[in-house]
Amino acid sequence: MRAPWPAGVVVRADEPLARHTARRTGGACDAFVVVHDPEALPDTLARIREQGWSVSVLGAGTRTVVRDGGIAGAVVRLGTGFAGLHRDDLHWEVGAAVPVGALVGATVAAGHGGLEGLAGTPGSLGAALALDDGPGDRWSAVLEGVRYLYRGRAREGTLEEARKPRQPLILGARFRLGLAGRDALRRRVGEALAGSRAWSWYAPPRRGDVRAVLRRAELAGVRLREVALPEAAPEAMVNLGGGSAADLALLERSVTDRVARERGVNLKTAVRWAGRHQGGA
Repeated sequence: MRAPWPAGVVVRADEPLARHTARRTGGACDAFVVVHDPEALPDTLARIREQGWSVSVLGAGTRTVVRDGGIAGAVVRLGTGFAGLHRDDLHWEVGAAVPVGALVGATVAAGHGGLEGLAGTPGSLGAALALDDGPGDRWSAVLEGVRYLYRGRAREGTLEEARKPRQPLILGARFRLGLAGRDALRRRVGEALAGSRAWSWYAPPRRGDVRAVLRRAELAGVRLREVALPEAAPEAMVNLGGGSAADLALLERSVTDRVARERGVNLKTAVRWAGRHQGGA
């Protein structure tokens, strides 16, 4: 008889991942594992490996499109125990599961500056630290240290050290911010939001702006089955409800082919694909 899962861990077998990603696509994984207690994380990962499952980490699911065949093995999400947000004077201890928008709002309300350029960044802090350089590569100006899991042990180090593993598992971070007037901070947040293309399906091209390029190619408002490019923000490909990952991939190929042919611009995806195609690898 196998030992029970550690306390503070919720496990759902054959969980459809469409329930846990922003674009609502994705087949099932063998086990969807939500770890609420930070102390239980190393034992949970060890237990997953004992089952013979591979481990995939999923944050808020805003940057990942899961294919229709799902993900083999266990998908791990960090829960409530990783959503803490504490400050001591200008020092902020923030869990990896805290949404970036909530963090920016809290620091601005406190009159602490340094993170307002991240306004509009989707998803959790852990994903942002693992994947983004931050506005103008300014993480280094405010980041004092990163907590991450490596070989079963929680460690603290630099962002570069935390990113070294093939699949970084960031637990949280410590920031030192500066004092600033709230009006000035709100103005900077507004500027960051106005210029944000955080939900863009595509990376910024070398020439022009994604939204402008798509509009010139007359792609705003285009629909394919149950996925579409919204009229107001064609860079944000959306699932209208019932669309599949295969539909999103087909619309992406159609868009990139048309933009390359008609505008001479090669668009590159900014989303991360994960999992298996339906009925295959």
